[in-house]
Amino acid sequence: MARRRSAISYYEECALSLLTVRVVQAAHIPWADLMSHADCYVCLWLPTCTNKILKTKTVSDTSDPVWNETFQYTICNNVKNVLHLTLHDEDVITGNDLLYTLTYDVGRIRIGETKQKTFCLNPNGPEFLQVEFSLAEFQGCREKILTNGVIVAREMTCLDICVDKHRIPENLQGKLLILSLEDSCEEVCRMELSPCTGPNPIQACRFHYLKRWDPKFTAYVEGADNQAIQVIPVKLLHMGQEQKILLSTVPVYTNCWGFRCFLPLRWIQPRGSPAICNSKARRITSCWSPLILRKCRRPICSSKARPLEVKLKAKDCTDKLDVRMGFSLCDDEKLYLSKRRKVVAETLKRLLKLDRDLEDHEIPVIAVTTTGGGVRAMISLYGTLAGLKKLGLLDCVTYLTGASGSTWSMSKLYEDPDWSQKDLCAPIEDACRNVTKSKSGAFSFDRLAFYRDEINTRARMGYKTSFSDLWGLVLESMYCDNVNETKLSDQRKALANGQNPLPLCLAMNVKPNESSTLDYKEWCEFSPYEVGLLKYGAFIRSEDFGSEFFMGRRTRALPESRICYLQGLWSNVFSINLMDAWFSAVSSEHFWHRFTRDTIYELSEEEALRKRRMSAGLPTRVTQPASDFSRTIREILTNRPLDGEHHNFLKGLQMHKEYCTHNGFCAFDDTELDNSPNKLTPSSEELCLVDTAYYINASFPPLLREERKVDVLLAFDYGLTEKFRSVERTEEYCKVHDIRFPKIQVSDEEKANPKECYYFSGCGDPKCPTILHFPLVNDTFKQFKHPGVNRLTDQEKEEGLVDLGEKSSYGVLKLTYSKEDFDKLINLTEYNVENNEKVILQVLREAVECKQKRRDCISV
Repeated sequence: MARRRSAISYYEECALSLLTVRVVQAAHIPWADLMSHADCYVCLWLPTCTNKILKTKTVSDTSDPVWNETFQYTICNNVKNVLHLTLHDEDVITGNDLLYTLTYDVGRIRIGETKQKTFCLNPNGPEFLQVEFSLAEFQGCREKILTNGVIVAREMTCLDICVDKHRIPENLQGKLLILSLEDSCEEVCRMELSPCTGPNPIQACRFHYLKRWDPKFTAYVEGADNQAIQVIPVKLLHMGQEQKILLSTVPVYTNCWGFRCFLPLRWIQPRGSPAICNSKARRITSCWSPLILRKCRRPICSSKARPLEVKLKAKDCTDKLDVRMGFSLCDDEKLYLSKRRKVVAETLKRLLKLDRDLEDHEIPVIAVTTTGGGVRAMISLYGTLAGLKKLGLLDCVTYLTGASGSTWSMSKLYEDPDWSQKDLCAPIEDACRNVTKSKSGAFSFDRLAFYRDEINTRARMGYKTSFSDLWGLVLESMYCDNVNETKLSDQRKALANGQNPLPLCLAMNVKPNESSTLDYKEWCEFSPYEVGLLKYGAFIRSEDFGSEFFMGRRTRALPESRICYLQGLWSNVFSINLMDAWFSAVSSEHFWHRFTRDTIYELSEEEALRKRRMSAGLPTRVTQPASDFSRTIREILTNRPLDGEHHNFLKGLQMHKEYCTHNGFCAFDDTELDNSPNKLTPSSEELCLVDTAYYINASFPPLLREERKVDVLLAFDYGLTEKFRSVERTEEYCKVHDIRFPKIQVSDEEKANPKECYYFSGCGDPKCPTILHFPLVNDTFKQFKHPGVNRLTDQEKEEGLVDLGEKSSYGVLKLTYSKEDFDKLINLTEYNVENNEKVILQVLREAVECKQKRRDCISV
């Protein structure tokens, strides 16, 4: 049974255990080539304990290698620990071959148990791998973790390193100090050892790593003659105390053998300090003098070889996270909702002619959701909002969601904090001027140079730059008069008093160069308050999007991006791969899917399913890699040459041991990676965010979160074909994830000749939203210029002829419209809303009555 989602994150005290893995042997491994038996070795990867891949020795020229090698890991018991074992054939000439990959859920082993497993590597052959597992608890050693039931933030340590520029030796000035800390977020830091020229003489950097891990710190000066390399296990550092290490390039020779070696750092002291004398020091002979050091306290460092002093200080990082973990709404949104309810209540009382004020529990949550469609969607949303404004319905709307092109108009509108309280003629006229103007200026040499400078500046600041940044700048040039300095967080001004609907924009996170969109996709929601990945219940402040994070903490703050860069992300139709294009054309990817995938099968399937129900254990899987040719084809088909990469704010976080059973974790049935926690988004270096059109060209998912409790959805589909595809595919998505959504039933005749509005109800389920679906059609608009007002003149009849066919002038790649086409589309979408006023008001009335009845039932 699925566990209830956590509204907020909570702390857990969990035990640490010692996992011992003994790789015993393999048998009947086939020949890798025609010349000899396989030369086998095994690699072990457990990323919840270390990023390092451990390796056995290579056993040469045998099909039955025996290793008997033991490896140990310190594991956190409340984390999903899945060990990857890979069997390789070593080949010096052609490169090592990956033969099999095996994944084993360590959670299947009980404390104090030793279990020897013989894994079948081929269901049709005798090949097997034998491994022994044992688990022992560390007595009295526990770790405090923060989790929402899906992802886990563990305790983290910061290692601060600084160098005093005034104390840099002359012979090292201008060189690079290379600092590295394995298993850390930063991994490597490079400091240029330049003399002090400014007011700050201290040069510093910081590493972040897991407190329970045991990485090694390495420091050396690149390019220095006879450089000394300092390696220190961080567990030897005293927490909270500043300690020094000395890097020297003094070469010395041993008296006995004559080999050159480096003087150990603890024997080198700064000028004026006594040298440490011990038995080893007495046997060292200076390379410049034949004298052997005597038992004296004379310094052995000359001024030319003064060592470099590096200061280290390790300290615990704060428990406060910069990533909000949980599936509840943020406090800012809750405050907004309390203010917006008052506006909605007053409007509904007036429109529905109610005889009393609505109480809080009687106020329905009404949302407007739109689809993408490039410039067509941008214009259509203006018309839709103008129609709602004329009917007085805009103040009833709590949420406004957009995808792709519809986000362009949303971004422009929210520059004005009071846009919904004003007439929309001014923003529509502004949009008309920019849509109808020539776009050649956006591609002039001056603009191209501007784009280059902007992107280079972002790269220097630390952003990951991609084609979506360029596309956003182009959109800004085409549809804005000037450089737009507004940011997503600036839209909070438009929500301060609950005066406008809360805007929500949507993108999808996918796996580049690895999977098609159907194989892997995750919803990413953008609001003026937060950006979040819904699947993991993880959110950051909107101004922090683009900054660097590790284990839930912000490690490097970057300035918030201008809104145009987000527009390029939300509507990057160029990030498609060939697999997506194939599916879009024929709605089937089975041929390419099967041809390019690795062969994956579960061992002891019935037992695995039983254990999964009992202990949330993942099935043991063996993967036989596809052929080199198939892998090449897959890379070609899934490559996204024009994708949008961004720093991953989930980086470093780990999966909870029971994440699979949590009802907040929305796993797709066809997504194999959901059963591979080591390959999910927290293990990725970056996010790859693309247009939602590659899966569902709609913006429903943010409104289907049960915490938002949406009662009525006014869904506007701006597609030219398949007028019901957005709601039908959303219904399929909701069935898979057990989300309440009305049943979409439309006859073939209606699909061929759709009307302006369709009503889909939840069939008596009070928690299921009611949907009014508005496809983009030209139905009664051909006869009426306004509801109930016939078209009489030839000009009026001409204005009613709006071609919405596949080859119309409103194609998704059309960037410039004529004034006539613009006006026709605005008037059509505005009319389609006005002409269905009675239906909308009736649905709102039913929603209020439903809320009142539910309250009465609860009271009884």
